[in-house]
Amino acid sequence: MKAQLVLSHLGEVDKKTQNRLLYELTRGEVSFSIPLLLYLLADQPELAAELPKIKGKQYLIQLAGELRSDDSTQALMNLVAGSQDEAEIKLVLETLGLIGDPETINVLTDYLYAANQDLIIAAVQALGQVGTPTAMHRLAERMGTDNERDFMILSIFADVQDQVSLEKLNETLRSHYAHIRTYAKQEIIRIGAKAVPILMENLLVDDPDFQIHTLNVLGDIGDESAIMPIRKMLGRDQKSANVRFAAYETLALLPLRKGAYTLTVGLTDKEDHVCIAAARAIERNYSEIMVAGVKNLLMEKDDDAHNITKIIVNGQVDKIFMSLAGEPYFQEMAMVYLPHAHQDIRKHYQELLKNSGMDDFARLLVGTEEVSVKRKVVAVDDSRMILNISTRLPCMNWGMNRSCLNFRHRPLSGLRKRNPPWS
Repeated sequence: MKAQLVLSHLGEVDKKTQNRLLYELTRGEVSFSIPLLLYLLADQPELAAELPKIKGKQYLIQLAGELRSDDSTQALMNLVAGSQDEAEIKLVLETLGLIGDPETINVLTDYLYAANQDLIIAAVQALGQVGTPTAMHRLAERMGTDNERDFMILSIFADVQDQVSLEKLNETLRSHYAHIRTYAKQEIIRIGAKAVPILMENLLVDDPDFQIHTLNVLGDIGDESAIMPIRKMLGRDQKSANVRFAAYETLALLPLRKGAYTLTVGLTDKEDHVCIAAARAIERNYSEIMVAGVKNLLMEKDDDAHNITKIIVNGQVDKIFMSLAGEPYFQEMAMVYLPHAHQDIRKHYQELLKNSGMDDFARLLVGTEEVSVKRKVVAVDDSRMILNISTRLPCMNWGMNRSCLNFRHRPLSGLRKRNPPWS
């Protein structure tokens, strides 16, 4: 109080005394000096502007931020309101962010719409440091006009993690812009289990794309509390095959301790890619109970059983395959599809069977590898010139020996068919 009383008469002494007094003041403890210097800025602005030690207020503003004192908030807001210096305004905005006083939200919001990009960024960061729900709403309202700024705001939401922030991140999963949506996904995954409750509500929304993005995120988070809502969603006769596929893919990533047998329902889905996702979910959560359920589905050897066998063969679910490999009915149905499977798949199963001592079944696959397939070269072209050339030249030179091709040509509609002189 005594020091403030002395400073109130600062304008009544000569310049030399003024500067000497300010010099002594700046040598004092920060907690003592800064409030007094801010008092000068607020109470005697015209005098402060004439004094060299106060005129370039940068040092004082920085110290106010380091102190994080609410007492300086009003003086700083007054300063920024009357300043035309963009560098000074930016520094004040940054300082207000460090102080984090909710009273500054309106001032900071005004600068979200400034013409200067640096001031906008400073205001965004400052509101993030204030971190109240109102501040988060103001940031959300500013999204949509600049990608880099949107990324910055999404990162702030992910750091603050209050209910408003989580809701705004969740809403971003609906974005039509893939890069924004992907960034939001990454931030939600980084948050982890805390975001799961709000994500589970998305599964009730009849929006396939939104549901699929949500399922992808839930799978990457890996929290088991998401299992029941996903199973309930599948039980509601989900119409979108892509949503069903994503659901089983997600379940494959979650720790199913109970009720995993319900995954076998997915093996009878009308879409093969959904069945494969269900098979892989079963493989991931393999148990004797689930295998018993699969066996019950296969014993009938009906259309569903044949389709499930095809899914098991093509899905390369080794645990399931080997659990069924000893059953004659499975061997019979598997040999309908194994000869037509890719040779890498056949070799893979042959090795598995041999290593498990099932040589008889393994030998059944040997013959399928020896089938030679006559290769054909097929050319498709809609160019009249190329088609004419191909129908007139009996041989082509490939840079080696002149050789004829086993070539059949069928022109596109509208072109006169010409049979080539070779077969």
